[in-house]
Amino acid sequence: MENIEQFKAFPLNEEWLVGNLGGIIKPSGGYARQSSHSLGYLSIGIPVNGVWKTMKVHQVVALTWIDNPHCKRTVNHSDGNKKN
Repeated sequence: MENIEQFKAFPLNEEWLVGNLGGIIKPSGGYARQSSHSLGYLSIGIPVNGVWKTMKVHQVVALTWIDNPHCKRTVNHSDGNKKN
């Protein structure tokens, strides 16, 4: 069975779509380029309130897909792989 990526609007900029498997689509329709962060995480530049922010991809995915009723500030990778 293949994993089919599903997309939702990013809550901090709803023009950008974030996939549950880590893909991020720009308003122009293309996939956003991800780069390696100095600590081994994937990161992306994304505009938030008109200012470009560098964010870790796993945090963007978590903000979009995971409920956080207790306002926790960190998210860990379930498999320990920083690239997932």
